[in-house]
Amino acid sequence: MGLLTDRQIQSASHRSTDYFLSDGEGLYLRVRATRKMWMLRYKQDGREVRLGLGRYPFVSLAVARVCRSLAH
Repeated sequence: MGLLTDRQIQSASHRSTDYFLSDGEGLYLRVRATRKMWMLRYKQDGREVRLGLGRYPFVSLAVARVCRSLAH
């Protein structure tokens, strides 16, 4: 179940401070001053793990969702 659309991601503006756009189930887009990066947050052995999936648009929304489903 994704919450983001490609249009929302494209229109996310870069700011001086980082912010996040959630797609649900641990997948989110980290918007930094110079780039947008896909991140996945999940638990392994009771510890929280954050995994970088790649830069947007090199890693598309569809590919990031596939990676999320493979991790769960």
